Amino acid sequence: MLQLVLGLESLSEFEKVRQVFEQLPQYSIKTNNEAGEILIRKGPESDRTHFIHVMESKGQRMKDSLKFRDVLRSNSQIRNEYCKLKYLLASKYPDDRESYTVHKTGFIEQVLKTSTRC
Repeated sequence: MLQLVLGLESLSEFEKVRQVFEQLPQYSIKTNNEAGEILIRKGPESDRTHFIHVMESKGQRMKDSLKFRDVLRSNSQIRNEYCKLKYLLASKYPDDRESYTVHKTGFIEQVLKTSTRC
């Protein structure tokens, strides 16, 4: 699955292209997004191929996402733990994306809290 991050000056800028995504049947826009993010999904729920995370380029959500990415790149132990957790959660919640995400988020928050990387 391909994960893309798109940074905008303001999330309100997304309104200029929202209609394009809404008219393409292979895309859907998540309705209950995390604060500071708009999530666009490509592919049917059972076979997603892309996630496009739209965030404010200078917002906290973007800063946290980049920080977590950098930790995963630099720390193989945390990267392996995260990978194992994702496989475990995917098998435990195969049809419950919300539970999968909630349980994954706790791990991410803990890594961000304890990481000294900026």
